[in-house]
Amino acid sequence: MLEKKYYNEDDFQIFYYFNDEPKDIKTKDYLDKTFFDRHSYKIVYLVSGDRIVEIENERIKASDGAVLIGAPKNRIGFQRISNKTNCYLQIDIHPKVLRTLPGDNDFLRVFDRTSIEQKVFYPKDFNSQTCLHLLNSMIEGLDKHLGRIHMLSKTLSIISEMDVEFDATSQDFHGSDNYNVNLMGYIEKHYTEKITMEDICKRFFISKTTLNAIVKQNTGMTFLKYINFLRVEEAKRIIGKSPLPLKRISELCGFSDYSTFYREYKKFNSDSPTNQLSNKRD
Repeated sequence: MLEKKYYNEDDFQIFYYFNDEPKDIKTKDYLDKTFFDRHSYKIVYLVSGDRIVEIENERIKASDGAVLIGAPKNRIGFQRISNKTNCYLQIDIHPKVLRTLPGDNDFLRVFDRTSIEQKVFYPKDFNSQTCLHLLNSMIEGLDKHLGRIHMLSKTLSIISEMDVEFDATSQDFHGSDNYNVNLMGYIEKHYTEKITMEDICKRFFISKTTLNAIVKQNTGMTFLKYINFLRVEEAKRIIGKSPLPLKRISELCGFSDYSTFYREYKKFNSDSPTNQLSNKRD
C-alpha cells in the first residue's frame, strides 16, 4: 500500500509519504532515489527507513529519527537502503515566503549550516516535548485539510524549535575547551578584518546570544566590546612603533571610520590617540 498526503501551493509544500509494503532488497541497487527541490528551504523528517543521504557530492547514512535540512543552494536527496517501512515528512518553503516575515530571520541559520555533516542530525530532545508533536500535528492537519496560514504557522514553529534544539544540542560542544579555543582564536586572528557577529555565528553555527555568552565567559566582555578592545590594543601598539597617521592606523585595526576609532580608544584609555601620538613625538 502506498499512501501520499500533501498540501501543495507554488511556494509552500508539505508532503507525507508512507509505504507499509517494503520491497525486497537483495540487489546491489538502491530501492529508490529521491531528490528535493534545490530552490527552496527544505526540512525532511525520516520517520522510518534507512537512507544514504546525498548532499552535493557527499554521502551520509541516516536512519529513523534523522532530520535533513537544506538551504535553496543545496542539492539534497536520499537513497533507500533497507526494507523497513518507508515513511517521511517533507516540507518545502520558497524563500519569498520567508522574506515576508517580520524580524531579521536569524533562525534561518538552521538551514545555512556550512558543514555537510551538520545537515543531517538527530536532535537529542526530538520527542513529544519539542518538534515531533509539531510534525505530528502537521500530519493531522493534512488529514483535516487545514489551510495555508495554519500550515505555515506550524512550519515556523518547527523551525523555531529546531533553532532551540541546535543551541541545546551544541551547548555541551560549545562548553568544551577545544571549541572555545578555536572560536576565541578565530576572533583574535581576524579582529582587524571586517568581521561581524553574523560572520562568526555562521562560521561556528551559534546564535548571537551564544556567541556573546562564550566571549563573555572568556573575557568578561561582550563580543562587540572585545573586538573593539583588541583593535584599540593593536592601535596602541602601532602608534608606539609607527609614524603612520591615525586615520590609517584606525583602518589597519579594523575600525569602520575614524570617529568610531577615536571614541573607542578613549573608552579603553585615559588619554586620546592624538595625545598619545603627540607624547610619542615629544
